[in-house]
Amino acid sequence: YGRMPDDVPEQVKRARNNELLAIQNQISLEENRAFIGRTVEVLVEGPSKAGRLPAAADDGTRQMSGRARDDRIVVFPGGDRLAGRFVHVRVDAVTPTTLIGSIAPAALAVVPLHRPPGE
Repeated sequence: YGRMPDDVPEQVKRARNNELLAIQNQISLEENRAFIGRTVEVLVEGPSKAGRLPAAADDGTRQMSGRARDDRIVVFPGGDRLAGRFVHVRVDAVTPTTLIGSIAPAALAVVPLHRPPGE
């Protein structure tokens, strides 16, 4: 196959890409909002790279990061000892790319993530 000339200016490429990213962010935010108030099971990976908490508070708490069963990123306050373990996290807030919460009492039901909530 022959290669076609790239006749689309860089500025147009960036504008198109930014438009697509804005649409995807809005879709992701709407999907993630459905998790607010629910509890998800999370495999804790370790300290969050973009932690909003200090590197380690006096009580050893720092922002931890992990993955829900559907591979969504979940961040929550915790300690290094949780790395490699499963925890239940109640989702309190979201961004387009992240569920934000806190460790939930074990008695709360875990929402299965093999399909979006409400389906």
